[in-house]
Amino acid sequence: MKYIVESISTFRHIHVVEADTKEEAFSIATEADDNWQEFLGVTKLDVNEYTEGRAQVFKSKDFYWDGVARRENGELVYDRPENNFKNLP
Repeated sequence: MKYIVESISTFRHIHVVEADTKEEAFSIATEADDNWQEFLGVTKLDVNEYTEGRAQVFKSKDFYWDGVARRENGELVYDRPENNFKNLP
């Protein structure tokens, strides 16, 4: 069975950047790869059976990946259809 799972993941990110001001440093860090991170947890928002109508809400957004994750023999695997990324920079 296919589900749509909505959650919020929280990470602590550490960035080392060069900037003239604290504001510029924060701006750079919001776009830069981090030097270190720590996973702080996840909050489950919603889990529902997959429907094409519900999926369409997310498919209309930027950066939607039209793939499916599942476990196979204890490993996490992905089914990746062709053209699976939308609007990548």
